[in-house]
Amino acid sequence: MSEPLAADLRKWADGKHLARLKIIAGLLGIRLDDLRRRDMQRRFRRRLTAVLTGTAIILLTGALTYSTVMSRKAAQAQRASTEELLSYMLGNLQRLDPIVGLETVDREDAELMLYLETLGFQGMDDEALTATGLSWREPGQEFLISDFRSSQ
Repeated sequence: MSEPLAADLRKWADGKHLARLKIIAGLLGIRLDDLRRRDMQRRFRRRLTAVLTGTAIILLTGALTYSTVMSRKAAQAQRASTEELLSYMLGNLQRLDPIVGLETVDREDAELMLYLETLGFQGMDDEALTATGLSWREPGQEFLISDFRSSQ
């Protein structure tokens, strides 16, 4: 069934969109009402898709903004905690007394150096040092063996 359709492009009459639908319906041989319903459904789906996409973008932007703000706050809190710990540690280091006993170690090192100087190792070359070490080795081994036997 074909309907005679007249498209009126004037604004107060059909307008551009309805005139276009009338021409298409006439060319395809379908009812104008069916074509208008399909067009309305298509427009509704387009609007719905646009609204849902916009909403998704807004929600994603909000989530990313929230994540950024929370990360920044966590970093600031961690920095403040680190600075507090560092100032506490530096304050404690300044309050600590000098380490007791270091002067004893220094004195013993000086005595050891004096003893080593009396042995005369500074002027010896490698062969002389080796010969001296080997000459001291034999009595040292005998001492260890006798000490081991006496402990049994």
